[in-house]
Amino acid sequence: MSFRGLSFGVLMLVWVVCKVALVNAQPSSYAVWAADSAISRKQGIGLDIKENPVVSYEHGELQWALRLLFARTGDFSYYLHIITGLNNIVFDNGTVHGAYVSV
Repeated sequence: MSFRGLSFGVLMLVWVVCKVALVNAQPSSYAVWAADSAISRKQGIGLDIKENPVVSYEHGELQWALRLLFARTGDFSYYLHIITGLNNIVFDNGTVHGAYVSV
């Protein structure tokens, strides 16, 4: 076997491995994939970049989507993320604190 044939064989093997890895990397649900990404970046927990309480439409939309995903999948991490966000913006007496931001 020549060097060229060996190089081509190695190149084909690398291509197949990468192709299989990319196919297996696709999420089963893009909603779950997006929600998990948002949770890992701590989005929608009612805090701004300086960790001050903040209320926004976007936080509410993310929490609504997480509620739907929790109902569909039963994954408790979605529920816990919602509770974390609520605890950051709602006082014990039920009033909402934090600045309202509109982006």
